[in-house]
Amino acid sequence: MSVFKCSLYVMFVSFLGIFFMNGCVARDSEDKNKDKTVSIIIPVYNVEEYLRECLDSVTRQTHEKLQIICINDASTDGSKGILDEYQKKDDRIELIDLSKNRGVSFARNIGLCVATGDYVAFVDPDDVLELNAYATALSKIEGDVDILVWGYNAFPNASGWWIRSGKSMNAVYEGKSVDAFFDSGSLRTVVWNKLYRNATLKDSGIRFNENLKMAEDVDFNMLFFVRSNKIQFIEDKLYDYRVGRKGSLTDIYVEEKRANNHKILFKHVLDDWDKFGILKGNEEKVLDWFTRMSYNVIISIQDSSFRQRYANDILNLLWQHMSEGVKDKLDSDTKGKLEYIQKCIVCAA
Repeated sequence: MSVFKCSLYVMFVSFLGIFFMNGCVARDSEDKNKDKTVSIIIPVYNVEEYLRECLDSVTRQTHEKLQIICINDASTDGSKGILDEYQKKDDRIELIDLSKNRGVSFARNIGLCVATGDYVAFVDPDDVLELNAYATALSKIEGDVDILVWGYNAFPNASGWWIRSGKSMNAVYEGKSVDAFFDSGSLRTVVWNKLYRNATLKDSGIRFNENLKMAEDVDFNMLFFVRSNKIQFIEDKLYDYRVGRKGSLTDIYVEEKRANNHKILFKHVLDDWDKFGILKGNEEKVLDWFTRMSYNVIISIQDSSFRQRYANDILNLLWQHMSEGVKDKLDSDTKGKLEYIQKCIVCAA
C-alpha cells in the first residue's frame, strides 16, 4: 500500500472512530437521563378555556417520569373541576388547592416546596408543550447542567418580534453564568423554557419574590443564573407560548403598578448581586439592562409628576450600587435612554 493510500486509510479510520465515539456519548447522555424525573409546576387561576389543552400536552409527554404539581390559586371559574377530572385520570398529578388567591409567585413557591424530581420545570396553564419536550431536553443535557434552556414558538398569529424572540442557540456556559444571562435575549426572562436542577435550587434557597406581581421570572432567573455553574442552551423549540390572552397579567397591568413593580425588582436583584459579590465587574451590563427596562416604563407613564418621582427613585437606586464612571462605558443608545431618564427629573416633562 502506498504512503498516500495509507494516509487516506488512517484518516478514514480516525473519522469513523470520532463519529462512533460522538454517537456513543450522545446515547450515553440519553440513556443516563431517561430515568430522570421532572417536577412540573403549573399555577392555575381562571383559565378554564385553555386548561385542557395545556394538561393534555403535559400528561401525553413521551417522557413519562413526571411529577405534575398543579396549584389551584382559588380559581372562581371551572378550572377546579377540570383539575379534579384530570387528577382522577392521571395519578402523577398532585393537586394543591389554595383557599384564597395568592398570586403566581406564591403558587410556584408552593410547587417548589413539594417538588421531588431531578429537574424542575414550569408551565403556564394557557400554554402548550411540544409532545417530546422533556424527552428531547433530557437527551441533550451534557453533564451536570444546572439550567437547560430551549427555544419556543409564540401562537396564535404571532409575528415580528415574537417569531425572532423564541430562537435559541446551541451553547454551553461553564463558570460564566452572568454572560449566559445577558447573552440570551428574551430567553432569559421567563421560566417556562427551562429545566432547573432541583438539587441546585434547594441548595441555593432561591424562591420567587412574592412582592412582585409581574417580572417575577426575571427576578428568579437573575438570582439563580449567578448561582449556577453550568448553563446549556439548545436550539430546539419545545414550548408554545400563547400571546395576547385577555386577562393575563401583561394585558391588565397598569403603568403605575408596573413601574412600582420594577423598582422592587431592581432593588431585590441589585442588593442580592452586591451581597453575592457578582455585581462588581458586571456593573456595565446591569446598568445597560436596567436602564433599558426603566426607559420602556417611563415613556409609557402619562402622569408627569409620577414620571418624575419614578425616574428619581430609579436613578438613586442605581447610583447606590454603581461605581463612578460606569455610565461612560455604555453604548450611545443606552446613554441616550439614561439621559432621557435624567431629564425627566429636571423638567418633569
